[in-house]
Amino acid sequence: MTLPSVILNYQEKATMTKVKKAYSIINQAYQKASFDYGGPRNMWDCSAGDCIYEFFTKYFNNIKTCGDRPCQIVFQIIGSTGRNITSSSPAFYTALADGITIFWYNDPENIYIITSGFKATETNSTTPIKLIANKNAFHLSLYADKQKAGTMWCGDSWDPVNLYNGGPGNGCPASAVDWIMKNGNMDYLHCAQKMKDNGTNSCK
Repeated sequence: MTLPSVILNYQEKATMTKVKKAYSIINQAYQKASFDYGGPRNMWDCSAGDCIYEFFTKYFNNIKTCGDRPCQIVFQIIGSTGRNITSSSPAFYTALADGITIFWYNDPENIYIITSGFKATETNSTTPIKLIANKNAFHLSLYADKQKAGTMWCGDSWDPVNLYNGGPGNGCPASAVDWIMKNGNMDYLHCAQKMKDNGTNSCK
């Protein structure tokens, strides 16, 4: 392998490790919050990311705080082709250990795991932080009926072309979290059409 390939392979392995860790942390916090609040549906008595932020933040360890108020940032998610996927104005975020950040988007059930490209600092900037879907920004939903986080039911998590483009699949963000958990690679960034044509889940 050439040096650039080795570096890319290392970076993607580090990203997948963060995705898996964040997924586990979020689900553990979700279970604790559900228990404390008497069931997940009692947690949805709100209409914005700030109340979900407040529900979950106390269940995370080693988080960054922004004084006496929630941390906020404006972000923009784009696909690998540069097409805009979604923007926030602004979003609450929770900075976890190991460089993982969670953006609590504009409704209670939508969140993004951010693995790189954003340094958690207190800011009031209106210039959005640009992130690439399924490369360093991974969408999840918080399902009240399932008491767990997962990919959106209307998104296509198994179509590598949708994952490369960042979605939407059936109108929702196509999240690569399921793909990473099952296949252990991010090859949708490198040979998406080939995998779709051949019905495979790896460039090899």
